[in-house]
Amino acid sequence: LLENFIQTSILMALSVKNFLEDKEFKNFITYGEFTPMYRPTYFYVKKLRNKPKIITFQHGQGNSLFNFSKKDEFSLNSNLIGTKYSPSPDKYFVQGKNFYKNIKKFYRGTIKIIGSPRYDDIVFKRKKLKLDGVNKKKKNILICTSVGDHKDILDLVSRSANKQHNYILSPHPDNKKKVFSLYENKFKSKVHFSILNNYSTAQLIQVSDLVITGLSHACIEAQLIGIPSIRVANPAKPDYLDHKDQIKVIYTSNELKKVLRKKNFKLYKIKKIKKLIKDYFLYLDNKAYNRFWKYI
Repeated sequence: LLENFIQTSILMALSVKNFLEDKEFKNFITYGEFTPMYRPTYFYVKKLRNKPKIITFQHGQGNSLFNFSKKDEFSLNSNLIGTKYSPSPDKYFVQGKNFYKNIKKFYRGTIKIIGSPRYDDIVFKRKKLKLDGVNKKKKNILICTSVGDHKDILDLVSRSANKQHNYILSPHPDNKKKVFSLYENKFKSKVHFSILNNYSTAQLIQVSDLVITGLSHACIEAQLIGIPSIRVANPAKPDYLDHKDQIKVIYTSNELKKVLRKKNFKLYKIKKIKKLIKDYFLYLDNKAYNRFWKYI
C-alpha cells in the first residue's frame, strides 16, 4: 500500500510538471498543504524553468496533532531540497492564530493569516428554514461525516441511537454514495433515519437540534450559529482532534447514549464563542478573498 502511494504521488507530480512545462505563470496555488502526496509535486514545480512561487492554503482541519512535520525536515537552501530536505511551499495562508502558531514551529516560509475563504459567502446567523422531509415534531440529530471517520461515527451512533429523535445524514462530498449506502443498511427500520440529497450541510445545520461529527468542521459551523455540537472519536486510533476548540468529544456508546437521552442539548453549546473565532478564523468578515489576493 505504501509503495503504491509513493508511486502514485510521483506519477501525479510528473503529470503536473509535464502539463506546466511550457506554460507561463508566476504562482502555483494549491490546498495540498504538507500532505505527503503533494510533496513530489512541490519538488517538480520548483524545477520548472520559470520558477513559480508555490502558495498553499489551509482548507480544513489543522492542529499540532494533525501535523507531524519537524523543523529539521525543511530548509531555505533550494540546492538541498529533494535530497536532504523536504520540498515545501513558499507561502502558507492559514485561517487563524492557533494554526499559525503550529505551523510557525517548523515551517520556514512566509505565513499569512487570511481567515477562511470558504466562509466568505456565509453569514453565520440562525435562520428559520422549512425543509421538506425534516420532521420538527421530534428533535433532529445531524450526522456529518468527513473522509476517513464515517465508520467510527457509524459504529458509535448505531449502538447509541434511540427512536425519540430523527437522524439526518450529511456526508463529505468525496464519498457520499458509499456512506449513504453504509448508513442506510445499518439504520434501516431501527430509527427514523433520513438522507436529504437536495439540501446542503449548512441548510441542514439550521434545522438541527444537535450536530454530531468526527473530523468535520461542521461542528464548528453549528456552534457559530448557536447550535449544540459534539465530536465522536475512536480511542483506539490516533487522536487528530484539536481539544482546544471547546467542543465535547465522545469516545464510547455509553457516553453517547447519555447525550441522546437528554431533553435538550444546551450543555453542548460552547461558552467562549469569540475565542473560538479569534483562535480558529481570526476574521469572519467575508473578506478572506481580499487578503488572499493581497498576500499573493
